[in-house]
Amino acid sequence: MICIAKEKNKPRKNKYKVRNQFRFGKSKESGYHPHYVFGETSDRYISLGMTTHPRKNMKVSKIQSPNSLYNGDQYIQHKIFKMKKTAYKNKREKGWSFDTSDLPLIRHFKKKYKKRK
Repeated sequence: MICIAKEKNKPRKNKYKVRNQFRFGKSKESGYHPHYVFGETSDRYISLGMTTHPRKNMKVSKIQSPNSLYNGDQYIQHKIFKMKKTAYKNKREKGWSFDTSDLPLIRHFKKKYKKRK
């Protein structure tokens, strides 16, 4: 007879949950800009930052605007943010979605994050 011991006090990992939503940042680190949240752990969101006016030292790629009410240029940063949930607004932005031509670029950043994990 085989006896298997259970580990009762084993620390739990932060479970990664997939998300697909847009939220505005409300901290200086997020730059008060919109973010595409693609993952969540127990206390943090994993997101890509977006901006309309990139700084000189910021690596960005131009995309179609996910907000149907805004027709100007929109850029997505090449940096993945992993910030606490309190750094984002509680309300999700409804009606926002990426254009189909931008999806390969977004998929690339998501895979890059998952490889790094």
